[in-house]
Amino acid sequence: MYADDTVLMTKAEDIQTLEQICNTDLQLIDRWCCDSRMVLNMNKSYLMMLRPSIRVPDSDLELWVENRKLRRESKTRLLGFILNDSLSWDDHIDQVCSKLNKTLALFQNYREFINRRAAFNFCYNFFSFT
Repeated sequence: MYADDTVLMTKAEDIQTLEQICNTDLQLIDRWCCDSRMVLNMNKSYLMMLRPSIRVPDSDLELWVENRKLRRESKTRLLGFILNDSLSWDDHIDQVCSKLNKTLALFQNYREFINRRAAFNFCYNFFSFT
């Protein structure tokens, strides 16, 4: 759990066991939310299966909350990182490179209007938090 985000992670030897464990846990979470007068945002709830770089065929895993099937996603943002279902860094690297390119283009357009110290501070702060 982090702030108002919750991630449920489970592993199992086979898809049927995984489905059973996850659906049971989701029922418990849903019941806890109801008891606590909270509502799960089903528009932000989804299923993501993490798999190693060796591709595993898609399964028929179905997870349900409030009689609604969770949609499947292939990537998500988790604590500032983009995590994809094959556990590669590709999506995160693409996002960081895109952000860097946009910022560097903006910096290049305005560099003649700022002094050297301001430029150094900009670079130091931007690159240390990216």
